[in-house]
Amino acid sequence: RASWSMYKDEYFDAIYKQVIKIPVRGAYHYYSSNVPWKTQADFFLGVVKDKAFHFYVVDYESGYNNLNGRTIAEASEFVKYIKEQTGKKCLFYFNPNVFNTYIKPYNYTNWCNTQDVWIAQYPYTLTEEITQTQPLMPSGLLNWKLWQYGGADVNFTAGRNAGINYGGGLQGADLNYYNGTIEEMKTFFSVTDTPVIPPVDPIDPTPPQPI
Repeated sequence: RASWSMYKDEYFDAIYKQVIKIPVRGAYHYYSSNVPWKTQADFFLGVVKDKAFHFYVVDYESGYNNLNGRTIAEASEFVKYIKEQTGKKCLFYFNPNVFNTYIKPYNYTNWCNTQDVWIAQYPYTLTEEITQTQPLMPSGLLNWKLWQYGGADVNFTAGRNAGINYGGGLQGADLNYYNGTIEEMKTFFSVTDTPVIPPVDPIDPTPPQPI
């Protein structure tokens, strides 16, 4: 997460130092219904400016929000604006409940099917290596690029105790699945660079002297 509402994520700078080592990098903004969408979008762009991200995401959730017809219209403009301003992919993130309650009733199903969707749909399993490769999609929704199948803070899902396996230093980690191969993912996100590996301090060749 890069930002939410009009706030920069308090851990963004520290986490970015590790993120830069990852081959495919994205940043998301948590949409707020209480702030004009363009004001948020420009703030988000300021946070990620000159950072080496390959794609961006607008996170559309009901938590701390009052979602309705106005907000989904704003979210669609938000996604479009990020694409125009960056020339990069901008995914739209939501879960099935948000789709069924706050997107579909306002006639945005067709719009969603023209977008690159990142859907959060958790199988209730503690196994990180899932056997299925498709989320259970809401009725009428077909297209998806990323599937979040494990939640860091969702009990009884694969991500709840996965943090230790991914070096995050936390108990949980959100786990995601790309709809395609690794090479297809790199092509989709226009990944042409290589991860930045920070230099390692040289080891002093002089052996320690006895005291």
